[in-house]
Amino acid sequence: MNQFALHTAQGLDRWVLLVCAAFTLTVLCSEGGKTLEEDARLAVHIALPALVIVRLMIEVQRHEEFLRQHGYSVHLSRCKI
Repeated sequence: MNQFALHTAQGLDRWVLLVCAAFTLTVLCSEGGKTLEEDARLAVHIALPALVIVRLMIEVQRHEEFLRQHGYSVHLSRCKI
């Protein structure tokens, strides 16, 4: 958890979200004997890829008109794997 940039508001928000997710996982899965750090690592592995994809989709949608002006057609869709 010490890898988050706590000197920015976004970094602090991420840290708080990660701690809340890790605490929730620890409470819900208390029989597993995991520590808060192990659950935080699990939360990052689960949530971070989804957050990156969502932010990338938002960025592409934001620039969709620019891409269309240069001959690109953008179609975003989601599927369950």
